[in-house]
Amino acid sequence: MLTIALGALIGARYAATACPSLPGCGDVSWPAAAGWSALNPFATVAAATALGDDGGVALHLLHRYCALTTLLLLGIGSLQALMHGATRARAGLMLALLLVQFALGVLTVVSGFSLGLAVAHGACAAALLAATVQLLVRPAA
Repeated sequence: MLTIALGALIGARYAATACPSLPGCGDVSWPAAAGWSALNPFATVAAATALGDDGGVALHLLHRYCALTTLLLLGIGSLQALMHGATRARAGLMLALLLVQFALGVLTVVSGFSLGLAVAHGACAAALLAATVQLLVRPAA
Protein backbone atom coordinates (compact mmCIF):
# COMPACT_ATOMS: atom_id res chain seq x y z
CA MET A 1 0.00 0.00 0.00
CA LEU A 2 2.87 2.38 0.76
CA THR A 3 4.34 1.82 -2.71
CA ILE A 4 0.97 2.57 -4.30
CA ALA A 5 0.49 5.69 -2.17
CA LEU A 6 3.92 7.02 -3.11
CA GLY A 7 3.20 6.37 -6.78
CA ALA A 8 -0.09 8.25 -6.44
CA LEU A 9 1.73 11.17 -4.82
CA ILE A 10 4.12 11.31 -7.78
CA GLY A 11 1.12 11.79 -10.05
CA ALA A 12 -0.72 14.17 -7.72
CA ARG A 13 2.38 16.36 -7.34
CA TYR A 14 3.08 16.37 -11.09
CA ALA A 15 6.50 15.05 -10.10
CA ALA A 16 7.06 12.54 -12.92
CA THR A 17 9.64 14.67 -14.71
CA ALA A 18 11.64 15.38 -11.53
CA CYS A 19 13.60 12.15 -11.95
CA PRO A 20 13.89 10.82 -15.52
CA SER A 21 16.78 8.41 -14.88
CA LEU A 22 17.25 4.93 -13.44
CA PRO A 23 18.08 3.51 -10.95
CA GLY A 24 18.59 6.74 -8.95
CA CYS A 25 17.85 10.33 -9.80
CA GLY A 26 21.04 11.44 -11.48
CA ASP A 27 23.74 11.31 -8.83
CA VAL A 28 21.23 11.31 -5.94
CA SER A 29 20.59 7.99 -4.23
CA TRP A 30 18.79 9.17 -1.08
CA PRO A 31 16.22 11.98 -0.71
CA ALA A 32 17.46 15.32 0.61
CA ALA A 33 15.97 16.55 3.87
CA ALA A 34 14.20 19.36 1.99
CA GLY A 35 12.31 16.80 -0.10
CA TRP A 36 10.44 15.16 2.76
CA SER A 37 7.80 17.89 2.69
CA ALA A 38 6.51 16.36 -0.56
CA LEU A 39 5.03 13.54 1.53
CA ASN A 40 2.31 15.90 2.80
CA PRO A 41 -0.78 14.76 0.86
CA PHE A 42 -2.70 17.94 1.71
CA ALA A 43 -0.26 20.47 0.22
CA THR A 44 -1.51 22.39 -2.79
CA VAL A 45 0.51 22.08 -6.00
CA ALA A 46 0.34 24.88 -8.54
CA ALA A 47 2.66 23.57 -11.25
CA ALA A 48 4.71 20.58 -12.33
CA THR A 49 7.98 20.03 -10.49
CA ALA A 50 11.24 20.85 -12.21
CA LEU A 51 13.98 18.38 -13.05
CA GLY A 52 15.87 17.55 -9.85
CA ASP A 53 13.27 19.13 -7.53
CA ASP A 54 13.97 17.87 -3.99
CA GLY A 55 10.37 16.87 -3.35
CA GLY A 56 9.95 15.08 -6.67
CA VAL A 57 13.25 13.29 -6.27
CA ALA A 58 12.28 12.21 -2.75
CA LEU A 59 8.98 10.78 -3.99
CA HIS A 60 10.64 8.90 -6.84
CA LEU A 61 13.40 7.42 -4.72
CA LEU A 62 11.05 6.39 -1.91
CA HIS A 63 8.63 4.87 -4.45
CA ARG A 64 11.45 2.93 -6.11
CA TYR A 65 12.90 1.66 -2.82
CA CYS A 66 9.46 0.59 -1.60
CA ALA A 67 8.80 -1.06 -4.97
CA LEU A 68 12.00 -3.10 -4.70
CA THR A 69 11.04 -4.15 -1.17
CA THR A 70 7.54 -5.08 -2.40
CA LEU A 71 9.04 -7.05 -5.28
CA LEU A 72 11.27 -8.97 -2.89
CA LEU A 73 8.61 -9.69 -0.25
CA LEU A 74 5.79 -10.59 -2.64
CA GLY A 75 8.20 -12.56 -4.82
CA ILE A 76 9.34 -14.68 -1.88
CA GLY A 77 5.75 -15.14 -0.70
CA SER A 78 4.63 -16.13 -4.20
CA LEU A 79 7.45 -18.63 -4.57
CA GLN A 80 6.48 -20.21 -1.25
CA ALA A 81 2.83 -20.34 -2.29
CA LEU A 82 3.81 -22.05 -5.54
CA MET A 83 4.79 -25.10 -3.49
CA HIS A 84 1.19 -25.68 -2.41
CA GLY A 85 -1.20 -27.12 -4.96
CA ALA A 86 -4.18 -25.12 -3.72
CA THR A 87 -2.43 -21.76 -4.13
CA ARG A 88 -0.26 -22.53 -7.15
CA ALA A 89 -2.46 -20.75 -9.74
CA ARG A 90 -2.92 -17.62 -7.62
CA ALA A 91 0.79 -17.51 -6.80
CA GLY A 92 1.66 -17.84 -10.48
CA LEU A 93 -0.66 -14.96 -11.30
CA MET A 94 0.95 -12.85 -8.60
CA LEU A 95 4.45 -13.59 -9.89
CA ALA A 96 3.38 -12.70 -13.43
CA LEU A 97 1.84 -9.45 -12.23
CA LEU A 98 4.98 -8.62 -10.26
CA LEU A 99 7.14 -9.02 -13.36
CA VAL A 100 4.74 -7.02 -15.54
CA GLN A 101 4.53 -4.26 -12.90
CA PHE A 102 8.32 -4.02 -12.66
CA ALA A 103 8.65 -3.89 -16.46
CA LEU A 104 5.93 -1.23 -16.74
CA GLY A 105 7.62 0.89 -14.09
CA VAL A 106 10.96 0.77 -15.88
CA LEU A 107 9.37 1.36 -19.29
CA THR A 108 7.41 4.33 -17.93
CA VAL A 109 10.62 6.06 -16.85
CA VAL A 110 12.60 5.07 -19.95
CA SER A 111 9.81 6.31 -22.26
CA GLY A 112 9.86 9.76 -20.71
CA PHE A 113 6.73 9.06 -18.66
CA SER A 114 4.33 8.07 -21.40
CA LEU A 115 0.77 8.53 -20.13
CA GLY A 116 -0.36 5.15 -21.47
CA LEU A 117 2.43 3.33 -19.70
CA ALA A 118 1.84 5.27 -16.48
CA VAL A 119 -1.86 4.36 -16.55
CA ALA A 120 -1.00 0.71 -17.26
CA HIS A 121 1.48 0.81 -14.35
CA GLY A 122 -1.29 2.07 -12.03
CA ALA A 123 -3.82 -0.48 -13.29
CA CYS A 124 -1.32 -3.30 -12.84
CA ALA A 125 -0.67 -2.06 -9.28
CA ALA A 126 -4.38 -2.38 -8.55
CA ALA A 127 -4.47 -5.89 -10.05
CA LEU A 128 -1.40 -6.87 -8.04
CA LEU A 129 -3.02 -5.61 -4.84
CA ALA A 130 -6.18 -7.60 -5.61
CA ALA A 131 -4.15 -10.74 -6.35
CA THR A 132 -2.20 -10.31 -3.11
CA VAL A 133 -5.36 -9.88 -1.04
CA GLN A 134 -6.94 -12.90 -2.73
CA LEU A 135 -3.90 -15.04 -1.98
CA LEU A 136 -3.86 -13.92 1.66
CA VAL A 137 -7.60 -14.09 2.36
CA ARG A 138 -8.66 -17.18 0.48
CA PRO A 139 -7.56 -20.19 2.50
CA ALA A 140 -5.71 -23.03 0.86
CA ALA A 141 -7.86 -26.13 0.41
